[in-house]
Order: sequence, then structure tokens, then C-alpha cells
Amino acid sequence: MRMSYLFFSSSRSGFGVGSVNVTASADAQGFRAIDRPLMVAGRFPDPRHPFDAAINDTAAQRLHLRVGSRLTLYAYSQAQACGRTTAGRLPAPAGPRFTVRVVGIARLPSDVNAITPLAAAQNVDYEGQGNLFLTPAFLLRYAAAVGIPVQDVTGMNSYYVRLHGGLAGWNAFAARVS
Repeated sequence: MRMSYLFFSSSRSGFGVGSVNVTASADAQGFRAIDRPLMVAGRFPDPRHPFDAAINDTAAQRLHLRVGSRLTLYAYSQAQACGRTTAGRLPAPAGPRFTVRVVGIARLPSDVNAITPLAAAQNVDYEGQGNLFLTPAFLLRYAAAVGIPVQDVTGMNSYYVRLHGGLAGWNAFAARVS
């Protein structure tokens, strides 16, 4: 699965950027067959619905959201996301805005630790522990709105692989990748 980190703010001014980490799976099986979270409320976002979103507990608490809530996201332009802006504090997002609907509250293993609530309470951007998960349909809509092919979406991409046979298949996989 390929998952893109997207440069968004939940504030029109850009204040608190990083307080919620926005990611979108490029694959319909993202968060279903690989890295499947526990849904503590609601349901998984439908991969075909661009404005379905899931959030983790920390984002739900920080942003005062629940299943059925709507959240407006303000995108940074491609120039901003590529670092072609003035040095210093990030400017206000200059890209398109989108409103998503929370259809589920998810919990990943990384959400269950003693540090998450402490880091969230600090309200420091780089300590952001809130996560918002978007669909492949959203990624297509976002790419169209910023005028680029979906494979050129600027951001940090993570790649996840599920090995048939579990860890026993690691050596064969690593050899083939090399």
C-alpha cells in the first residue's frame, strides 16, 4: 500500500499545522488488508467516497470531533508543499480547501502508549499525534484540484508490504527487492 502524507491545516491561518497528520491511501485495500486499525466508533471510510474520513482518538479529542462531524481542511499549494516559499514561519495555506465527514474513529497500535496523551497535551506542532485518514478517491480529487497527476502528489510517501507467511517470508522478499 502507498500512503501519502498531505500538507494540510485544520485552520485557515495555518496555525497548528502538524497538530493533525493528514494521510491518504492510494490503494483501495489501504487500512483494510494492511495496517488495519481497530474501529472504536463508526465504520471504515469507503475507498470510493472522496470525503469520507477516519480519525484517531487524539484527533477526535483535540479537534472536538465525533462520527458525523465535518472538518474543513486547508491545503498548502504545491509551491508551499515543495518548499518554494519564503523562509521562516509557514504562511497561511494557499491551496484548495475540502470538507470531509468523519465516518469512523480508529485506533492503531501506535495510538496505545503512555506518550501519546502527554505529547498531545503539549500542543507543539512537531509533537502532533492526531491522525486523519482519507481515501484513494480523495487523493484523486486532491490531485485534480491542485492540477497534477496523482502519482506526482508532493508529500512524504510511506509504503507498506504484507508478506504472505508473515515474518518467515522476509528473507525472500528482501532478496527480491535488492
